[in-house]
Amino acid sequence: MKNLFIGYLIGYIWAYAWIYIIVIPVIRNEYTHQNFLTSMNNLAQDKLNDLVATNTWSHTNSDGCNYSCRLKKFVPTFTWIGENLYKGNCDINNALNMFQKSPIHKANLDHQFTYQTMQMQNIGNNQCYIVFEYGIP
Repeated sequence: MKNLFIGYLIGYIWAYAWIYIIVIPVIRNEYTHQNFLTSMNNLAQDKLNDLVATNTWSHTNSDGCNYSCRLKKFVPTFTWIGENLYKGNCDINNALNMFQKSPIHKANLDHQFTYQTMQMQNIGNNQCYIVFEYGIP
């Protein structure tokens, strides 16, 4: 009977350890990454909405909220993050080629980001605004 109890106790401890050491951190990690990606999508959409509504061509929104301000609002914690803005032909390859010619924009393309998101709006005559966000949680 004592061996049965000890076996049951060891099994219980092992199951408890497995849940709290392995399962919960994996769930928490997935939750964190999904929230980060959603936050980046919201950041990009906010910038795109401002570009379309006001044609204010800057990393600062028309309300004066600059990139740092928008980051605090949408992505308050991150390791590394970057943003590229494009206005032109709706072919994404044109945007990427343009970014290759600018050292600061190329750095965003070359960095090993965990997540990348893009929001695009056709503004007529085959012209688009495209907002690219790159990030590491």
